[in-house]
Amino acid sequence: IQIPAATLQETIDRADAQYPGFRDRVLDTDGEIKRFINVFVNGVDVRKLQGRATPVKDGDEVAVIPAMAGGQHSATNTEAMVDVDWLQQHLNDPNLRLIDARVSDPRLPMGYRSGHIPNALPFDLNRDVYEFAGYGMPKMKSPEAIAEILGARGIANDSTIVLYDENTGPLAGYVYWLLKYLGHRDVRVVNGGWHAWQQAKAPVTRDAPQYAPATYTANVDHEKRGSADWIQQSATREDVVLLDARSDAEYFMGHIPGAVNLSFDEAVDYSTQSLKGAEALRKQFESAGVTPDKEIVTYCGSGSRSAHSFMVLHALGYPRVRNYDGSMMDWLQVRRLPVE
Repeated sequence: IQIPAATLQETIDRADAQYPGFRDRVLDTDGEIKRFINVFVNGVDVRKLQGRATPVKDGDEVAVIPAMAGGQHSATNTEAMVDVDWLQQHLNDPNLRLIDARVSDPRLPMGYRSGHIPNALPFDLNRDVYEFAGYGMPKMKSPEAIAEILGARGIANDSTIVLYDENTGPLAGYVYWLLKYLGHRDVRVVNGGWHAWQQAKAPVTRDAPQYAPATYTANVDHEKRGSADWIQQSATREDVVLLDARSDAEYFMGHIPGAVNLSFDEAVDYSTQSLKGAEALRKQFESAGVTPDKEIVTYCGSGSRSAHSFMVLHALGYPRVRNYDGSMMDWLQVRRLPVE
């Protein structure tokens, strides 16, 4: 939209005059820019300045883009991500199973126990995914054991699984990756997570839902998982990129040879706790050499932050992505493999 000199608010008003209904798509009832709308002025995301008089000069280009826009999917509700509005509309769908990936330990007054989205089922990585033996590295349970846990909670292979954590973070990312590794087709993440649900003043409960047990069969997709052996055999291929999702400080202290670095949290807009818009995310990844024509292997310290990057890349439509869930704990601490 080409506009004359104005503040951002005036720009929205003038755009609404030209395109009726524009204001309602951009602003909520309090006049603030909606959580899942990105507003760019000359390509710069100015959502974080909402409520301020953002100057716009003659001839500036103002773009209003729903988060996760792009591709053939709708703006915020894609094969990987959904927003709070979508979840509220589908919360009681009989085939939907909602997973709360926050802590669910009943001994702790936090997470699932303190309140959750209605119909949400608890799924705690420490209790449901890992086995701990002594002081060694925790080991992921077998796919069959995890499948049994899912089935016992009423989740079937054809269920639409929607999951959330506190704020579109690594817990949601890890469960998303895990389910894709198990071969589950329809998995989605609530963009903004528990934070977005609370900001929307949506209903909260402490009641646990009761579903009849279902049969769940793990159909493991080995192309979703990386390993030290796979990396050693394949990292020199021109179509492979190793993505270190740790902080730049951790990266410079030592990383898998040949890896590029982009911290997982660069994908998150902390003013909303949701993912940044698709255009901004693609630019970030591509600037690091992570392009859709490559096979991407993500890793971090223990596999959770890299699972978040796996999730984001899937949301952007990257076709070949693996998560090395052993990550540096396996590569360096267990196998003593070289770093640079």
